[in-house]
Amino acid sequence: MVKLKTKITKIDLQQFSEDLFFQLDKKQTKALLLEFAVITKQMALVQKINTNNILPLDFPFDITSQYLREDIITDSLDKKLVLDNAPKVKGDYIVINRVINDEN
Repeated sequence: MVKLKTKITKIDLQQFSEDLFFQLDKKQTKALLLEFAVITKQMALVQKINTNNILPLDFPFDITSQYLREDIITDSLDKKLVLDNAPKVKGDYIVINRVINDEN
């Protein structure tokens, strides 16, 4: 079992902020100290959970597999018929209006 640090101090927060190149004022430091107090209490509760004889899981959720439906082979439209009925054609392609604005 991993031993958690039981309390984050003002000095810890100052060191963390210096390491990450930002500064905390007194109000932010106080708020973070309160948040870390809650988090460490919650983690202490989690650490108390008995996990002896429990195998680790790669994916902890029991999900049934959803398989794709079987393909049903049907008749498709004739390519020439589709192209003949398209409003605008270029070669073997149907030309459509541009839907993405190219202004950068």
